Amino acid sequence: MRELQLPATDEGLQSTFHDIELLASQCFFQDCKHQGEPRCAVKIALEEGTLDPNRFHSFQKLEKELAYIEQKEKEKNRKTTKKQKRPKM
Repeated sequence: MRELQLPATDEGLQSTFHDIELLASQCFFQDCKHQGEPRCAVKIALEEGTLDPNRFHSFQKLEKELAYIEQKEKEKNRKTTKKQKRPKM
């Protein structure tokens, strides 16, 4: 997936997985990771069969990939900022 150079934004994730984003907004905890937290709407939907586990797995993979890209961009920006702040000799 990294070869696709996905933009480091959540917009694509939200539009592609609108159903999961809607479920996530109904979780009891706002910072729910959908990994066993109580009263998790995503977990309930998976258990009830109203959310396809494969679709949720794809969502999680894309979410991780976007987080990876975002982290790499932050590191790149940090390095660039450090280079610009070095005093000239």
